[in-house]
Amino acid sequence: MNDVGPATSLERAGLLAGYYAAQAVELVARGETLVPMVARERGDERALRTFDEGDLKVRAAEAKLALQGNAEHAERAVSIVDGYVTLQGERVDALIIDAIDFVGGPLQLQVILPYRHAEKPGGFAVHRPKFAVHRGFTGDVGAFGRAFLAGAAGHETATPIWDAHRDETR
Repeated sequence: MNDVGPATSLERAGLLAGYYAAQAVELVARGETLVPMVARERGDERALRTFDEGDLKVRAAEAKLALQGNAEHAERAVSIVDGYVTLQGERVDALIIDAIDFVGGPLQLQVILPYRHAEKPGGFAVHRPKFAVHRGFTGDVGAFGRAFLAGAAGHETATPIWDAHRDETR
């Protein structure tokens, strides 16, 4: 990224993913169940769709399908669902963030953002994001990661929550 803004569509996808990941962090920090969501961007316009009807697993699958389908012809899009990962042999709550840059490919990356649930001993904590490369990706994961963190830092109400509950041990 440069001083003017993101130089590539992939970096813009990172900004979008980080911003909405921060919004999701704000919700789970309060102990709320995360409603699966898909955020889309075309030009400077952003739109958010939530999947809040029916079984949670079905809604998560619907969000993933909506992301892949791109019926709105977005330039980039992100789905966020609540799930689990195994870290250091332990099952851990995590936000599963799939980001697609439709302009450059499509190129897809996944961000796993582990957290400790607010109701667990020690209370809420958010851990380091983990980045995984997916289909067609030949770009700079580091540039995407920096953009992701910048996007998260740009969320006015969620950034203080993320900063106050950061736990880099995982």
